[in-house]
Amino acid sequence: MNLRSISLAAGSGLLLAATLPPFELHFFAWIALVPLYYALNWQSVKSGFYIGGIAGLVFFGATVFWVTNSIHYYGGIQLLPASLITLLLCAYLALYPALFGAAVVHVQRNYPGLLFLSAPALWTTLELARTYIFSGFPWALLGYSQAPVLPVIQFADMTGVYGISFLIVLVNTAFADFLMDRKKYAGLIAASLLISVVLGYGIPKLHEPAGRETVRISVVQGNIEQDKKWDPEYQAEAIAVYARLTRAALRENPDLVIW
Repeated sequence: MNLRSISLAAGSGLLLAATLPPFELHFFAWIALVPLYYALNWQSVKSGFYIGGIAGLVFFGATVFWVTNSIHYYGGIQLLPASLITLLLCAYLALYPALFGAAVVHVQRNYPGLLFLSAPALWTTLELARTYIFSGFPWALLGYSQAPVLPVIQFADMTGVYGISFLIVLVNTAFADFLMDRKKYAGLIAASLLISVVLGYGIPKLHEPAGRETVRISVVQGNIEQDKKWDPEYQAEAIAVYARLTRAALRENPDLVIW
């Protein structure tokens, strides 16, 4: 592990972060892991773990920084301890990309021809694990980056967000494999076929006619501040806000009002 590999890993972390709010540069997701693959090339499994961890630490540090504000303002914890707690959370979350990095190095050395399938499967498995382990932290999943790309995300009605993550990592892996060795084009073929399937499903689905039966729904959002939402002293005030908004919504004769 050297400065070059560290810089490449950090670059991947920044590209991954750029795909999510507030930047939402969703197209970066399809190449964000390529620098990480270059950084992992010819590394040991141990170095792969640390390189993946660096990418993860940068990624989560740039995406879950808001936890500090939540802990500080709504948890009543001083800013410095709140920042340290967030840093510990980022370090824990970085363990998942670290395991990914170590596994990629292992597969590259022992089963290089299977990397384009095993890497996306592993990434998706780790995202699924992160969603549930220790009560779960399902924020910043890679598939969420494609929320604005409607033809792609239609496929999620069968696979969930994890299927979109799988597709993105497959494209990244195939592209990186081909750039590092022009003889490795099997991944590009597999990625092209899967993208064709996803778009072939998503584009027609967007043009399906709406059903004849409709339900008129009003959604009421009171915009109650987080520190007041569950405070008993503000209960009457919150209910009054929702009652006022509901009376306004009822003028439109909805079939259902959702608070």
